[in-house]
Order: sequence, then C-alpha cells, then structure tokens
Amino acid sequence: MATFDNIFDRAMSEVDKIVMDTFGGRVVAVIGGVQRSINVIFDDEDTIQQIAGGQVVNSQPELFCNADEVAGLKKHDAVYIHGVAFYVTAIGRPDGDSLTVKLAHGKPGRPVNDIDAWS
Repeated sequence: MATFDNIFDRAMSEVDKIVMDTFGGRVVAVIGGVQRSINVIFDDEDTIQQIAGGQVVNSQPELFCNADEVAGLKKHDAVYIHGVAFYVTAIGRPDGDSLTVKLAHGKPGRPVNDIDAWS
C-alpha cells in the first residue's frame, strides 16, 4: 500500500483506481521472462505529420497502468494486446500509483514488414 504525503495525492490515487477498474482491460506483459496479466488503459491514437508533398500517419501506442502491477518491466519487454504483439520503448516515471508505458508495434529485434504499396 502506498504512503501519501497529502490528502490530494491520496484522493488522486483513489480516482486512478476507479478509472482503471471502470475503463481498464487485461493485457499480457512478459516481465523478466514471465507472462503477467495486468490491468491497463490502452491508447493508440494516430499521429499525422505533414511532410513535403504529403503526410505520414503513425501511432505510438501507450498504456496507463498501476506502477506496482508492472514492477520490473523494462525497455524491449513484450506486451500482447488481444493477441497483437507490441514491445516497450519507454516507461514513464510513476505519478502517484500510476505510470505510462510507451509501446512500438511488433516484436523487438525484428524488422517491420516492408512497405510495398501506398495506403
């Protein structure tokens, strides 16, 4: 159980728990070689970058989760969401009981598929 410096931090922790319980879903993370089911909020918004003559549409998936549930998670660890492979690219600093984890599509060390057509 976390120790809080003030009542605001305690209240925010309680709100985070309610949000996670209401909107979260289970995913599988491989932490230290062990599969672990964790409760997260998954966000995969598109980012659109304008370049000369067109635009590039990309995404950087992100997880919002309880810091204790992902203790030991490291860069390049695997995460599976509905059977789709991702891997960790960055782990944010804990903010109270929660933190964000940035992901990339695919598996670490494996190149992405060649782009052979325009979408």
